[in-house]
Amino acid sequence: MTERKIYSCKEVLLPVTVPVDLNLHTWLVEQAGGATCWLLAHADDGVIWGKVENGTLTTAWDVTQGTNWPSVSPQLNLITLQTARLFNENAELLLWRDDNKSGWSARLIQSVEADQGASFCECLDEYHFLWGNRADAVTDTFTLLSDSGQGFHHIVPHATAKGSKLKVRYLIAEDKSGYKRIAANRLVCLEAKK
Repeated sequence: MTERKIYSCKEVLLPVTVPVDLNLHTWLVEQAGGATCWLLAHADDGVIWGKVENGTLTTAWDVTQGTNWPSVSPQLNLITLQTARLFNENAELLLWRDDNKSGWSARLIQSVEADQGASFCECLDEYHFLWGNRADAVTDTFTLLSDSGQGFHHIVPHATAKGSKLKVRYLIAEDKSGYKRIAANRLVCLEAKK
């Protein structure tokens, strides 16, 4: 069993305004602000991985066109999208369908300097292994991970091997009574098997 360790961190929770006429691809690239980020989206028709790099968003659907795996990843679009997480070591943007508002909501959690007002001052990290007992390179930066026993497959934006992990950070908040609880989580990075 892996030991969990709570440690000090400085992360802030910020609201994000989502435009009414949302152009999803363009908006995600703008939100990355020039940084390299991974994308993990959940849609009605499947899981969509992607990566923003050098001002361009490339999804698993994009890299599979004209290959043997065109139906593995659905296309990223607003009609079927439920949630999208754009993340790297410094921050995570979460976009979700908000039925109460008949549109979209978003929030940003990002690391800050100690002298800035942090929403969370403690956290713990956990690693989740990506599903798949077989890895096949789709491109030099995307890998098809599949599970032959369950038929599950996804294309990850990582030149990876079986056993790669998704790092998830759980953020701890303290209420006025002094009680602490996990109040939020964010994705941090994809890591290759070590």
